[in-house]
Amino acid sequence: MADTMTQVSALKQAKQTMDTQLKQMNLTDIDELQDDLQELFEAHTEIQDLLSRSFATPEGLDEDELEAELMSLEAELDVDDLDENELPSYLTTTRDPLSELPTISQKAPGMVQPSTSTIRQV
Repeated sequence: MADTMTQVSALKQAKQTMDTQLKQMNLTDIDELQDDLQELFEAHTEIQDLLSRSFATPEGLDEDELEAELMSLEAELDVDDLDENELPSYLTTTRDPLSELPTISQKAPGMVQPSTSTIRQV
């Protein structure tokens, strides 16, 4: 019976605490907050959908058809049977791709090196 009285007392105290906290909350504010969050989530989803669009692939393209087309192109261009002069330039290994890179200046733009005469020792 003592445990039952303890439980009832705990329930009464919990009810008082919940009543006090509920009076401090505004249900309209919470509802508006939920609506705002839902709108933000929908906007985020719309942005992600826009960013995930593919411009190069037409809608309704079957991946199996695309794979079959790729296989037929590979069969047409059997690299092992072609000599070095018949290969497209992007497939040849004789050129050095690093030699085509532009050189980069080591000095940051707009930076002026201080002359040694302007530096004074204290």
